[in-house]
Amino acid sequence: MFVNREVELESLEEEWRRERNSFIVIYGRRRIGKTSLIKEFIEGKEHVYYLATELPIKQQFQDLQRQVGRELEDEILSNEAFHRWDDFFNYICDIGNRFILVIDEFPYLVRAEKAITSVFQKGWDEYMKDSDVGMILCGSSISMMEDSVMKSESPLYGRKTSQIKLKELPLISLREFLPGHSPEELIRYYSVYGGVPAYLELLDPRLSFEENLEITTLKVDAPLKDAVDFILKTELRSPERYRAILYHLSKGITDLNGLSQKMDIEGNRISQYLSKLRTLNLVIREEPVTISPTKKRRRGIYKVMDNFFRFFFYYILPNRSDLEEGDPEGVLREFREDEHYFISPIFEEICRDHVRRTMDYSKVGSWWYREDEVDILGLDPKRKEMMIGECKWSEKPVGKDLYSDMLEKEEKIRWKNKDTKVKYAIYSKSGFDDELMGIEGLSLFDVDEIWHGFRE
Repeated sequence: MFVNREVELESLEEEWRRERNSFIVIYGRRRIGKTSLIKEFIEGKEHVYYLATELPIKQQFQDLQRQVGRELEDEILSNEAFHRWDDFFNYICDIGNRFILVIDEFPYLVRAEKAITSVFQKGWDEYMKDSDVGMILCGSSISMMEDSVMKSESPLYGRKTSQIKLKELPLISLREFLPGHSPEELIRYYSVYGGVPAYLELLDPRLSFEENLEITTLKVDAPLKDAVDFILKTELRSPERYRAILYHLSKGITDLNGLSQKMDIEGNRISQYLSKLRTLNLVIREEPVTISPTKKRRRGIYKVMDNFFRFFFYYILPNRSDLEEGDPEGVLREFREDEHYFISPIFEEICRDHVRRTMDYSKVGSWWYREDEVDILGLDPKRKEMMIGECKWSEKPVGKDLYSDMLEKEEKIRWKNKDTKVKYAIYSKSGFDDELMGIEGLSLFDVDEIWHGFRE
């Protein structure tokens, strides 16, 4: 299923319409939809698609020639006529056809031959750059794509004409995979599977959330059972350290000192590990939205930003023995009991995203200082306006006591002054008590209204 990549597709089409030739780099974590995006883009255009493998480079060079020969109906290439990459690049650029050469999983070529980046750099500079043959290099190893293609030390540095780092689909896209499910159910699914297309395609809209969770993730033969371990082993040299960091982050240890103490590792080393996880889009660093840049190092916290990774380390890893015994009921029961705790941080980020998309604030984030926290803080210095928001994923409707807490916290936020206009918003899964209705300056959003805002 190809869903909701209109922005990326238009970017590729725009790049292809330019007068100069195109060298496009597309990368992102595994199963995020890179190949589907490429195939949608090259549909109807003359192209050659080659998927690199883990075979020796000589064999791959022969396979590539055969693939180009088949696609372009060229007997010379079909018979693997060339022994030198220079001759190959020169030949395909002299054929006269305008076409796109796609090399998918380019990191496999790099692993097979470290000098291959120099080979492609020469091929582009001397033959392809001024020809009608465009090129797309695609890869799932984020670190290898950034190191071998985009870093200043790489021979290919500065050659790309466009790049896309493909990210997860937005929450609203889940309705395409799970038609007929309510917004509340879709948020529940999103809290586990995020917006990873390959995960979402495994879900059966005819089944319940728990049935889908058991079949795709918890059963002994579940297709996603080893997905996290596979990504960590593919991207990282010593995944054990990173696995431990992700586990502690998922359990709520979010500051550098706490992680250092738990793991008995110096803070500087922890910072290096966290930096790598941030590059892979698995971890995010956050600061209070009001804080000045000079204080960010002291006040920042870290969170797992990939929902499926968070679910894995929160529920699956601690219960692996039971799951291997074919007993998923313990995990399902645990999820039911503390769903509020697990989904709340994700619901808060969904609500912050709703503010970014539907309200006009120059800065939107969260705020905390010592024991006080605000889920959403929207700031606009030009209008001298501040919006305080709270989010509740609970079974009970929100009452006036939450509004009273917001008024108390307002006094502690140093950003505002006497001229600042303050507004309030409450987001709730289960609605609101009547006493909250009609309070001036207070906006109320239930799940359906959040969904409507995203849809608009």
